[in-house]
Amino acid sequence: MKKEFNLLDENWVRVLLPNYTVKEVSLKEVFTHSNEYMDLAGETDTQNVAMIRLLLAIAHSGFARFDSNGDEIPLLNRDEAISRWKSYWSLGHFPEAFFKYLEEYRERFWLFHPDAPFYQANEAKKGTAFGAAKLNGEISESNNKVRIFAARSGEAKMQLTYAEAARWLLFINGYDDVSVKPSRAGLPSISIGWLGQNTIVYAIGRNLFETLMMNLVPLQNGNGELWPKPCPIWECSPRSDERKKIDPPSNPAELFTHQSRRIFLKHENGIVTGFNALGGEFFDKERVVAETMALYILNSNSAKPLRLFNDVPLWQLLDKILCNNQDTATWLRLIGIGNAGFQTCGMVYDSKLMRFVDECSKRFTANLDPNFADYISVAIELCRYITNEIGVLSYNIQMASGKQNPTELKKYEFSSNLDLIWPRFLSSSATAFEYFLRMVKQSALDFSKSLIDNASPTSFRGRIVTVNGTEKYYCTPKAYNSFLYYLNRLIPEESNDLEAVKEHLISYKADLKPKEEGE
Repeated sequence: MKKEFNLLDENWVRVLLPNYTVKEVSLKEVFTHSNEYMDLAGETDTQNVAMIRLLLAIAHSGFARFDSNGDEIPLLNRDEAISRWKSYWSLGHFPEAFFKYLEEYRERFWLFHPDAPFYQANEAKKGTAFGAAKLNGEISESNNKVRIFAARSGEAKMQLTYAEAARWLLFINGYDDVSVKPSRAGLPSISIGWLGQNTIVYAIGRNLFETLMMNLVPLQNGNGELWPKPCPIWECSPRSDERKKIDPPSNPAELFTHQSRRIFLKHENGIVTGFNALGGEFFDKERVVAETMALYILNSNSAKPLRLFNDVPLWQLLDKILCNNQDTATWLRLIGIGNAGFQTCGMVYDSKLMRFVDECSKRFTANLDPNFADYISVAIELCRYITNEIGVLSYNIQMASGKQNPTELKKYEFSSNLDLIWPRFLSSSATAFEYFLRMVKQSALDFSKSLIDNASPTSFRGRIVTVNGTEKYYCTPKAYNSFLYYLNRLIPEESNDLEAVKEHLISYKADLKPKEEGE
């Protein structure tokens, strides 16, 4: 195989220009003109996630090596990292020395190469064969599952340009499903790609340079010690072991270029026609310290990546983004950025993890003042209790109507409605707290009235239900009165400053007996 399509020089990274047109540029151009591009503009948000992690791996590696003047001075400690970051930020663009770094590893950036093709392994030729439609994340179509409403049709499904293939190569490495088969018996079972196991969140700046810098977190946990020396995949010898367990990566550059799959692109006459794939490297996913962009489910003795199973309302993720010491938010607070935009992104798979079902992404702007985080945390807890009360009301109305074992409790619908209220509050300040509470309460009242309006006439008469030998009377007026009682306990008419709301929550939780929905 001859060398073709060097990613340093060829145009393949899609960026958004100030006039809102999309342009393909090379890796060199990204780091030359990142301050002139508004954002990445990949075909999907998940592709953008895979792309920004590649760019961040380069940024981490160059940042650790060169100061803002381009002098090669390795970082030694935490204070130097903070000082250098601020110097880069003030400069407003990456130093030209980054080209020196990229040129040093030019040989590893050939998309097609006889020995070390970029993000690929020649040994993957023996892996499961897929067509180009499987590689293309816009349609992600396997050989036996044809997508009816696809973004492409005819021959266009069966081929990709080199530029497209390079972008989707990053995507499939991070988000691939589990349809890849082992080449021999006795190998460990495969998981979805590392990015697919996570819900990713990253900060967004006014241009691509700011976005990359805001997510270049040079300290462990966002405010701790300096990371170990960056070790991206192109600084390592080519690896080809199938389904190999490794130690969790120790630094972001290594993790951001982690190879979840061994892939080999098939091409002819300047077109990519498909690929072969094997399982790649994997590691224990329990709180991977080098992951600065993921959300975690925290409990007393573990921290596991949060994976989306459906389109979760944004406000339900905010405590994990803004209040649970997520690395990027912690870092931005440390360096004094008071307000920032964020993007969340997650992939949803079918129940067997054999194909993509949907991707969920949202953008929002948040006030990062540490004092405001307390307001956000209390507001989230309050909204969760009110959402549960909506679920109880819905359950009781359905029971009063004669429905057995209601399952559709309207909580998700109401929770999604709250997403319309949160953005304005997030980007404001503590002074907006009382107004936010009034909006939440009014939304709950409006939604509860819609449930009453749509209740069946028989539910107003109600019925007696016997559960475990105990009789209970369900009727819509009783259910509504109970809902109003709890709603007014949570948000009374009187003063609702932060301390007052905390007291309301304490009182509510003390009075509220452990109950199932409907009791």
